Amino acid sequence: MIDVQHLWKEYGAVQALADVTFAVHDREVFGLLGRNGSGKTSLLRILTGLRLPTAGSVRVAGVDVLARPRLAQRAIGYMPEDPALYGGLTVRRYLRFVADARGLPRAGRERRIEEVSARFGLGAVIDRLCAHCSKGYRGRVALAAAVLHQPAVLFLDEPGAGLDPEQRVRTHELIRALAADCAGVLSSHDLHEVGALCSRVLILDRGTVARAGTLQELGGVDGVASVFRDTRERVATGRAA
Repeated sequence: MIDVQHLWKEYGAVQALADVTFAVHDREVFGLLGRNGSGKTSLLRILTGLRLPTAGSVRVAGVDVLARPRLAQRAIGYMPEDPALYGGLTVRRYLRFVADARGLPRAGRERRIEEVSARFGLGAVIDRLCAHCSKGYRGRVALAAAVLHQPAVLFLDEPGAGLDPEQRVRTHELIRALAADCAGVLSSHDLHEVGALCSRVLILDRGTVARAGTLQELGGVDGVASVFRDTRERVATGRAA
């Protein structure tokens, strides 16, 4: 569902990404990890069609993102770390707004809103102002909005950040259920969240791929943590990657 080949990104003299290659398969949750400054944000922006690379190719759901970004974006859902919901709208009206922005046919729009509301347990807040919803419910609303148009690929940026343990478990259950219908890319600093949700992981270090593979190949959560410690030490000592 995602095919990235020899991706490079430069901002003047700053090299944000260097020869990054990987693939994400259908119906898997793929972990994208890296410290601040690793190039993770630049990569996400390129994958979602918001930035152009300096070189390389990106295909999402079979569409060349660089040549046809708008078409590719139709296949993409995105849940940001801090969802910017419109506080003055009720949850129902917000989902209607997203449905219109995504071009969902009006004939089936209300039915689709009811479907996602039921799936994400939004019945208790569907007519409540977004500003009056708890952080847990706001996360569910953002997730519902991200999949309203039934994307082929779903990007999740720190979906468990700031949630209490019960809310986090509920969010993880929803993400696992969504992976049955699409490919997921999870960006997170929480290694336990990655261990709970991801089948494969890519770790970026100063724009390059430090390690990539299944959790088993990387030695589980402890193995991933070891890679992070190693990249941190290289930065601290100035050693080359």
